[in-house]
Amino acid sequence: MKKLNKLWIYVILLSLLLVLISNCTLTGIGIFKNHPPEAPSAVEPKDGATDVSLSPTLSWKAEDPDGDELTYDIYLGENNSPQLVRENLKESKYVASCLKAGTIYY
Repeated sequence: MKKLNKLWIYVILLSLLLVLISNCTLTGIGIFKNHPPEAPSAVEPKDGATDVSLSPTLSWKAEDPDGDELTYDIYLGENNSPQLVRENLKESKYVASCLKAGTIYY
């Protein structure tokens, strides 16, 4: 009977350990902390560029210190509160279309 009780104690302790380890990855506590990605930086066109095509390919560089896959939401518009035009993009480039000549985009 004592051996059965010890076995249950080991099962419970092992279960608690597994829960703690899995929670570390979910909450960012402990040795499995997930770090946020670095802020993306524009590659093309450069900020403030002029004479840009009306269908430019926007490209940027971004990295995650943990090597996690990154996805991007693209906001583009004529004011400083641009609209969401594409979400969960997996590539670090986007072809904008239907832009107007002589217009500043954000």
